[in-house]
Amino acid sequence: MIRVLLVDDSDVSRLHVQRIIDASATARVVALARDGAEAIAAARHFKPDVIAMDLQMPGLNGFEATRAIMETTPTPIVVVCGLSDATVKSVTMSALEAGAVAVLDRPPAPNHPNFARHCRELLDTLRICSEVRLVRRWKGSEASTVPSQPPTQDQANLLPRLANSGGLNPLRAGAIVAIGASTGGPVALLELLRELPASFPLPICVVQHIAAGFVDSMATWLNNAVPLQVAVASEGEKLLAGRVLLAPHGTHLTVACRGEVRLQGGPTEYGMCPAVAQLFRSAAEVQRDQAAGILLTGMGLDGAAELGLMRQAGAVTFAQDSNSSLVFGMPGEAVRLKSAEHVLSPQAIGGALIRLTESPGGAGRRPPGRG
Repeated sequence: MIRVLLVDDSDVSRLHVQRIIDASATARVVALARDGAEAIAAARHFKPDVIAMDLQMPGLNGFEATRAIMETTPTPIVVVCGLSDATVKSVTMSALEAGAVAVLDRPPAPNHPNFARHCRELLDTLRICSEVRLVRRWKGSEASTVPSQPPTQDQANLLPRLANSGGLNPLRAGAIVAIGASTGGPVALLELLRELPASFPLPICVVQHIAAGFVDSMATWLNNAVPLQVAVASEGEKLLAGRVLLAPHGTHLTVACRGEVRLQGGPTEYGMCPAVAQLFRSAAEVQRDQAAGILLTGMGLDGAAELGLMRQAGAVTFAQDSNSSLVFGMPGEAVRLKSAEHVLSPQAIGGALIRLTESPGGAGRRPPGRG
């Protein structure tokens, strides 16, 4: 049974979420807290498996409590709150950077048509995140949520192979980078994009599974933290060097043959919209060997088989390694299917992308066309 610490200053919201958790067969609320200070004390005393954390609270807010817990008694934290307020969205991105592992919109009332789906998502996320491996974050540090590991044999061999072309096609002007991620993805994406210079010569398309109404805040957060330009994609937008486009919520993002993005609604795939599978499939069809496919941390199977389609088409493919993945679901399935040629940390993937574009005949370094 998963032991949950529930933190929320609203009596009504706290009782609502507690009833959902306690009605399940997999989890129980073992402690309640009404503010950040109580949450820190309860985490230390009860040692829960996972914490469901509100953000806007009197005294210490959820971001401050998350940072303090990660510095003292590291525990998987899932942000569960109403996400309509812009301030909440900004604070939640800070909470993810501080160590929270996922963000969810608080489930609606039982008479809402999507109540059952939200409940399943909450319980599944709490279950998955309760199994996440964490380490202490020291004050002022940018420590990863997992301990550093020595390079794997694949990591040790990769860069020399890339530097000498290693049988891989260099990525020329006109190539793209396609990235998919889910739980833990925002921080993994941040770590990867920080490795790329402002002069990175290729466009990047990203599908990130994240709560509704949150992608704009994520784009702003990344845009302020990495050298590249980051924005939410628009229909028909041209793919430009050095520009990162995020798929809007509820809309599949694909690449077209004229160097544009296409956005369309439609049925979910792997239960997701946007789906990583749609992006990877279009990259395999349109870009062939002039693409890099990257599958980062996340629960589920979305994109794992389709990364294999990219590899079959000649693209270079990467999966995040288990040591650095918050949840090794999606990348782990890609490894199992042999869809990923290289299995690396986000930072190492960033370095590999630079080597691919700097290889003889590759895209080289040129102004990225910001604007």
